[in-house]
Amino acid sequence: MVRFSGTEAIKASPERVWAFLMDPGRFTACAPAMQNVQVKNRDEFSFEIKAPGKTVKFDARWEDHDEPSYARLRMAGGGRLLGRARLDNEFRISPHDGGSSSVDWSSNVEISGVMGSLLPDDRLRSMVNEMNQDVIACIRRQIESS
Repeated sequence: MVRFSGTEAIKASPERVWAFLMDPGRFTACAPAMQNVQVKNRDEFSFEIKAPGKTVKFDARWEDHDEPSYARLRMAGGGRLLGRARLDNEFRISPHDGGSSSVDWSSNVEISGVMGSLLPDDRLRSMVNEMNQDVIACIRRQIESS
């Protein structure tokens, strides 16, 4: 398992940050790898990620949330041939100076099977860290510009 974490200051209230995170259409727009997003209900959605030679389907669920201060998103995808990927993401949102928010986030990523053997930990760490940073920066830009 590979773990990532960070803190991001966002010039918006915790309520606005929370609302953005809980909207799958807006949230997944910040993760271009997530394609064909299908919203099932307020807490569940699915999406696909293109892998070399294969499309991998993921199910995502907001499992824990305490508006507007905490949210936990779990995602799982893959299958017997490629292996499985599990992502556990947490967002802790707190008020910060002047109506801003501080977002403490963490991601735990676990990949097994063929996918895991093709991605050594250092490559996985680099790839996922770059994606996390891009997603968090996009979330900040989208919220602050609206």
